[in-house]
Amino acid sequence: MSEVQNIGLTAEGTDCKSAPEWNKMELTLDYMKNLSDSINLFIQKDDWNQAEELLLKNIGLFPEEYWLYTTLSEVYLVKKEYEKSFIYSKKAIEMNPRDVLVIYNYAESLLKTCKIQ
Repeated sequence: MSEVQNIGLTAEGTDCKSAPEWNKMELTLDYMKNLSDSINLFIQKDDWNQAEELLLKNIGLFPEEYWLYTTLSEVYLVKKEYEKSFIYSKKAIEMNPRDVLVIYNYAESLLKTCKIQ
């Protein structure tokens, strides 16, 4: 069973009550891959609310991970919640201004919020 499934963060459900001590979790490569796979599964199923919930929970756990912010920004773009997309893409670009996806999402959120024309 994958690490993501062990802590209740699968596409089948996001009940995190069975999670180990959240405040002691480390972001390992395996966790990151499983988390990314779970997020992508939600996106493939057009379950944007579950993707959002999973991203928000993990931002709370790993606030230093810029890719969580930019992925959440993408989710908000799809949901047409452009102000939220802008907030999270701005945070991501402050954390990693050289990542191409971060730059793209930031530009897209700027356009959608009419902050640039």
